Amino acid sequence: MPVPQPGPRDLLVQVEALAVNPMQHHVLARIARLVDAGILTSTATQDLGPINVRNLREAHRIRESGTAIGKTTLTGF
Repeated sequence: MPVPQPGPRDLLVQVEALAVNPMQHHVLARIARLVDAGILTSTATQDLGPINVRNLREAHRIRESGTAIGKTTLTGF
């Protein structure tokens, strides 16, 4: 069965601009200091490794179980 090509409305593109505000550098530097000091911590509790079919299925299974705490991440974007 042929798979249709995604159209423009099927794709989601997210663009984030950093350093557009002159104060943003100071804010990010302060956040980095707080993370380094252990005051701020990530909500990422589980990294499943690189993006592949097996890890993506596992991430969905974890999230759909309703028992996940924190963020589940995949790497490789």
